Amino acid sequence: MTTTLDVWLEAYDQPVGTLGTKDDGSLVFAYSPGYVAAPDAHPISLSLPLVVAPFDDLATRAFFLNLLPENNQLDQLLARERLERSDIAGILFHLGADLSGALSCLPAGSSSRDWETTGPCPTSCAIPRLSPVTSAKWH
Repeated sequence: MTTTLDVWLEAYDQPVGTLGTKDDGSLVFAYSPGYVAAPDAHPISLSLPLVVAPFDDLATRAFFLNLLPENNQLDQLLARERLERSDIAGILFHLGADLSGALSCLPAGSSSRDWETTGPCPTSCAIPRLSPVTSAKWH
């Protein structure tokens, strides 16, 4: 594969799956076996049910394409990074943790601590940040 990204879901301290681009440009997504086996696991999309088998280009592209910014924001990113519009994994590589919603796509092997200040915060770091608020007395 030419580009491989770990797919992170907010509140999980491990990647929930891997997104990759094959040599022919097609996309593939697969949940990590550990995530599939977790009792609290749920699919990231109804179009990508919780199974260990990898998803083909059609299902993967349809879901991850919808994570990209639209219009001028996408055009600016494509020009700045010299990317093709069809290079979804390459675009997500540059967006990283700056995606809408609870998902982040980071370079394979990245630690969640590497992007903690710019991306979604795992539950373990959210609790200390919220402690002063939750311990306050509300009237």
